[in-house]
Amino acid sequence: MIPAIVIAFVLLSAWLGGSFYAYKRTFGGTAKMRDADPESFIREERGSEAYEKHKARMALVLSAPLERVTVRSFDGLTLSARYYKGEEGAPVVLFFHGYRSNAVHDGCGLFRIARERGYHVFLCDQRAHGESEGRCLTFGVLERKDVLSWAEYAQRRFPGAKIFLSGISMGGATVLMAASLPLPKAVVGILADCPYSSPKEIIMKVMGEMGLKPKLVYPLVRSGAMLFGGFDPSGADALTAVSNKTLPTLIVHGSADGFVPAEMSVRIDAASAGAHKLVLVEGADHGKSFDVAPDLYFGEISAFFDACLQGTL
Repeated sequence: MIPAIVIAFVLLSAWLGGSFYAYKRTFGGTAKMRDADPESFIREERGSEAYEKHKARMALVLSAPLERVTVRSFDGLTLSARYYKGEEGAPVVLFFHGYRSNAVHDGCGLFRIARERGYHVFLCDQRAHGESEGRCLTFGVLERKDVLSWAEYAQRRFPGAKIFLSGISMGGATVLMAASLPLPKAVVGILADCPYSSPKEIIMKVMGEMGLKPKLVYPLVRSGAMLFGGFDPSGADALTAVSNKTLPTLIVHGSADGFVPAEMSVRIDAASAGAHKLVLVEGADHGKSFDVAPDLYFGEISAFFDACLQGTL
């Protein structure tokens, strides 16, 4: 008979090994996350019309004069952003990109809108991405505190200026999760494009699509994050955060989103306290609302900026 201690050791080793694999697969950094070429993140077929349109939008960002700026995170990481100077006294837009993505690639649509209005723009590299330090991403659990660090920096650098928080996909969920934190009074609005309701929900949704049993595998993912990443993926979510917020929010989501279901934004909006609005863009896939309906996208965001600055929400 095999001694119980041996069985326990084998089971514990298997659990730890599975947890580490799940942690690395779900949260670990990759070489592409550090890739300096935003073009490599374009999902459309190279040479297609959609590919060339996105490449052209990014070219406007890449050709604009910029300043590299950094802040220190609450846990000692150096976080980096591309800063684009706006007009004197203009509002500031802080933008946060998506999961294992790139700030220029994800932020080029909002960049155009903000720059046409003369705003200061920060395209922030999320932790473990681009030039920001960090060995893992956390689906917004720790990144929400990075949003606070950037907002405090913006308030110090531009005293008296109004600040908008914005993000897409994971970045959208991140800025919504930050809504319940003690943000600077200069922050006047939050814009989220195709955010997910919680890290747990989006992780379990993807697991199911991979043919895994989410209820069986998620505990491994969670233990891996806690043991090796130092955070709990169930420790924060957008639904809870927006129910305690006071800031106005605008959520944009494509009705045909195949990655983050639009239903998640519907629930976030329904749970929101304070002023809030949801815009569903018919036929748009994940992060493609700007492509499908640029006039609607530009109009809704511009109206939201104006209402927040005028204090009419």
